[in-house]
Amino acid sequence: NEYKSYLSFRMAKYNKFLDVTYGVVMLIFFIVGTIGNTFSFLYFVQKIKKTPALIYTMITINDIVISVFMLPMALSYFWDRQPLLFSSSFFCNIWGVLWLVIFRLSVYFVVLMSVSRTLCMMFPFQKIRSPTIVTVTVFYTVILLLQALVPFWYNHSFVYNEACVQCFSLLHEIFPVRTPEFIIFYAVIILFEFCAPIIPTLLSCIFSIAILSRTRDNTDFSSSTHVRQRMKREAAVTVVLFSMLYIFCNIPLVLYELMGTVQLYKYNGESVFYWWDGHSLYYRNFVAVISVGLNSTANAILYFCRMRMVRRFIVRVITGVEFNKPKAPGKNLTFRNTASTGDISDNL
Repeated sequence: NEYKSYLSFRMAKYNKFLDVTYGVVMLIFFIVGTIGNTFSFLYFVQKIKKTPALIYTMITINDIVISVFMLPMALSYFWDRQPLLFSSSFFCNIWGVLWLVIFRLSVYFVVLMSVSRTLCMMFPFQKIRSPTIVTVTVFYTVILLLQALVPFWYNHSFVYNEACVQCFSLLHEIFPVRTPEFIIFYAVIILFEFCAPIIPTLLSCIFSIAILSRTRDNTDFSSSTHVRQRMKREAAVTVVLFSMLYIFCNIPLVLYELMGTVQLYKYNGESVFYWWDGHSLYYRNFVAVISVGLNSTANAILYFCRMRMVRRFIVRVITGVEFNKPKAPGKNLTFRNTASTGDISDNL
């Protein structure tokens, strides 16, 4: 009752301008992210037999779902935080479960992409098998799905929360009794899910930067060395851009979750409401929702800007104009493993 009274007090203090701003931003994410990632998916799925294309296909699918999930929240922000689509209990439960899964999968896919491309550059003649990637991804997705379904095991469903403008199941309702063991377990889960992925992604970024700084142009444009170096640089740049984008979008969320975990331990679990006061409510929604949508939408923009063949595919689909594939220097040269260069026919 105390929590409900406090929440009702907060309802009267929403900032209408910020609500509309958040709604506009999410609507942009929905339009740009859905269209951009759909075009990218249609291109990558044609080359899905190649391991890099498989990874990018999975990333685009996840980003499409994230972009689509922005629409219900955007509509609620426009209409004074009314549930609208979330008023359906079935929709709210499905949305809540899938959001927890795709939110964490987006982190997994970025780590998978950056680490796999870095390993290919480090070990040119070693190939990461696609079945292995699919198996690990399916296994991890099942784990995330089981984790998201925990509230149902305790007869709790996902409900619409007006303050956060999304559906979720409050942790304090599922676990009413907080023991030190629970707090430690919760802290470890948070550390693993939000903090651990930063480390391999950052290491991949540093290694890629090192490759860029050590790689030099070869004056013989027809030589295999020049082609190999050029492709390796392009792959390194792509890894750096995606890694930096992930770090930029997720560092605020990591700090937010770490702060919440510290407060959880300090106040024996009572700090679950620490972000309900003042403007920190909007900060919470920014780091937990806006940053996720920004990441997925920016990925689509990166595909278009960094990958020439993706651009040509989009132009061909929209206008019907066919491009003649230019004969690049060293085209007749062959390599034992093009995956090491980050190439899937479009300078990845």
